[in-house]
Amino acid sequence: MANNSRKRFGPWFVQYNIRSEDGEQATFERANLSKVEMANREMPFANFCGVYKENGDFQNANLSYCLFTDSFLQGADFRGTNLQNTDFSRANLRFANFQNANLQGVDFENCDLSGADFRNAKLLNSRFPGANLKNVFHSF
Repeated sequence: MANNSRKRFGPWFVQYNIRSEDGEQATFERANLSKVEMANREMPFANFCGVYKENGDFQNANLSYCLFTDSFLQGADFRGTNLQNTDFSRANLRFANFQNANLQGVDFENCDLSGADFRNAKLLNSRFPGANLKNVFHSF
């Protein structure tokens, strides 16, 4: 049984206790994750649709097969993170850092990726239709 506690402030969550002992999918839809520590987490298949976490630290986490559609993640740090088959459609990822991340099969459709850093990232089968790739750093 999952042990999840939330506190609300208006329509946004300001705290979320992330704990699932029976493999349930974690859900954070439309949550404000500003005060939630996400680095080094094991959270595959989690639903982060519409979340807010500007300049968030997601380093070295396992976020494979997650949903981040319509999220605001400007300046997020995904260095060394496993994001395989994650969906970032329509997300704001301006100035995000994806260095050394596993981005195989990731969907970046209609994302704002301007200024993002993809150096040494694994991009096999990733999709970028309609994405803003202005001033992106890469090592292809």
